[in-house]
Amino acid sequence: MDKSMCLAANWQTIGFEDGAAGRPQTEIAQHRKDCAKHGITPDLTAYRTGHHEGSVLFCTDNNGFRHGSAGKNYQNSCPEALANAFLSGFKDGEELYQAQGSMNHAQSNLNHLLNDISKLQTQIDQQTEMMIADGLTRDERAKIRDDIALMQADLAQLYGQRSEFEQQVATAKFNYERTLRRFSRYN
Repeated sequence: MDKSMCLAANWQTIGFEDGAAGRPQTEIAQHRKDCAKHGITPDLTAYRTGHHEGSVLFCTDNNGFRHGSAGKNYQNSCPEALANAFLSGFKDGEELYQAQGSMNHAQSNLNHLLNDISKLQTQIDQQTEMMIADGLTRDERAKIRDDIALMQADLAQLYGQRSEFEQQVATAKFNYERTLRRFSRYN
């Protein structure tokens, strides 16, 4: 805050805005520090009154759920009388966030596996083309054939893992959707 902001500050409004944004009451320390440079002391009583009024808007179970499901941290900003509602929604939101994270992780693993399969298949195709190229010796062709056989074994192993990874995605998606339905009251 600059000098003109400190001079014109309505500390109750600033407290309200901080409370409504979910910032803890300790935010006043930063305002105090900013204004002390200009010899101005914030009105702590007005700030606390405004902060409490703003916290009433912020500290709801729906808002807690929104914060938890977005992966945000709780900054202990709710007064004790309002904290339980916020924390109840926050806990539910965190559960949904974790279910979504598990689903995203499973999908990412499957995508990596499919990418590895695609790369390996491309390498096999390239080696197959090289094997039939003119000018190779019998030993060079045998080496390429052996390399292809090893890559095909690796490819078979990857294809064997594919159904397991697809099942993990399906399970994680099912769990996420079930959790989402369970918390539909927040929508």
